[in-house]
Amino acid sequence: MAEATRIAVCTLTYRRNDGLARLLEALASQQFPERPADVRVVVIDNNPDGSAAPVCAGWRDRVGDGLTYVHVEEPGIAVARNAALDATKSSEEWIAFIDDDTVPDSNCLDRLLAVAESSGADVVMGRLDPDFEVEPPDWVRAGNFFVRPRRRSGAPLETAFTNNVIFRSSIVRDLGLRFDEKLNLTGGEDRQFFCAVHRAGHSIVHADDALAFHHIPKERLNKRWLIRRKFRSGHTDSYVDLEVDPGLGTKSRLLGKGAAWFVAGLLLYPAGILMGEHWRVRAVRGMAYGLGTVRGSLGRSYAEYRRA
Repeated sequence: MAEATRIAVCTLTYRRNDGLARLLEALASQQFPERPADVRVVVIDNNPDGSAAPVCAGWRDRVGDGLTYVHVEEPGIAVARNAALDATKSSEEWIAFIDDDTVPDSNCLDRLLAVAESSGADVVMGRLDPDFEVEPPDWVRAGNFFVRPRRRSGAPLETAFTNNVIFRSSIVRDLGLRFDEKLNLTGGEDRQFFCAVHRAGHSIVHADDALAFHHIPKERLNKRWLIRRKFRSGHTDSYVDLEVDPGLGTKSRLLGKGAAWFVAGLLLYPAGILMGEHWRVRAVRGMAYGLGTVRGSLGRSYAEYRRA
């Protein structure tokens, strides 16, 4: 028999015990019809109270050494991701990240590995589809606000995100990569991490059939959340772009990009009177993205993950 592929699957959790339990159940049910695999789950609990410990203790009784629980009291998403890297083993060939509000399909990891094998890629990012807690309003469905673009498997990417991704552990060792802790409270640390991987010459591709479902709580099904999130995306994207490529040229490009997004949204808004509510929300989100892009290009941080 072929030697089992060793994978460390890392997840960060913060006061989402129900979501964590769903994720662990899905990871325990992963199937590998194309190759044997040895999967170890690494849970990083970033709640100072260690609230995920009981959930992980129950799972450790089931899987033994197949689950590693690490309590990180210092708040910060980059600190927690670095703790996950530190908890992986040199014998594990692949490192995966998946969010604690995400549930992978039963063959998600196997599909990620299959695309890595067929493409020779060093990083493979899977597909993410929404799983709504309640039926969303018609304008949310019409606007596809939670639906991500589909790509063919093997399509090249310039960066990736940690919601459903796998990468070769040798990349971390060879490049000495860490998640930038300056982005602890802003987010964007995963995009910057994989931008660095890409700039170092490593390939990143998409795997369309490596499917995971992202839980969308009812609290997010409103205009305010969608607009604020788009502002945050513009801000974080430009802030990270400046971190990756600092300089006047980058700043000028981002200021122009932000202005273009704002003007396009402003011009699109009147069409919403005829086209429907989802068009108006799309227009305002475009303006918000433009404003966020301008703010980030000026070096202003936006601490989305700040805690009271």
